Amino acid sequence: MDKQIHLRLGAKPWQAADTARLSKVLNHYDIPLAGILRQHRAYFLFECLDGEVQEANIWAYVPLSRAAARKISRLSGERLTSAMHNAYRDQVITAALAVDGAIVRGTTFDLRAAEDLRTEATRQVKRKVDQDSSAMNGLVTVA
Repeated sequence: MDKQIHLRLGAKPWQAADTARLSKVLNHYDIPLAGILRQHRAYFLFECLDGEVQEANIWAYVPLSRAAARKISRLSGERLTSAMHNAYRDQVITAALAVDGAIVRGTTFDLRAAEDLRTEATRQVKRKVDQDSSAMNGLVTVA
């Protein structure tokens, strides 16, 4: 799959854009922490990777086939966890940083060569945020 989700800055991570519809919640704790979104006839697994109970958190959006979305939506327990982890394999994913329940940054990167997919996704987003913050600080210093 090569289609990526379109994010809207300010959107809730579990409702990533006005065009995204929540199809299935797979994990919930005060807010949906994992589930399946549908956008423009495509399916995406979403998951909070880091910071579930903090102000800032990192979210991943993984493209799914329709068959994979159906399969995952029927699973529970260890089988669900395994299927979610396997969904990251051989994927280009979109990840987002959310602060106070709103998406503030997004990036897309290739995880196909990563060993620990979820850890690598978290590391990549943190690196992107650091780069963006450094660039913003440089602009403020110049101005």
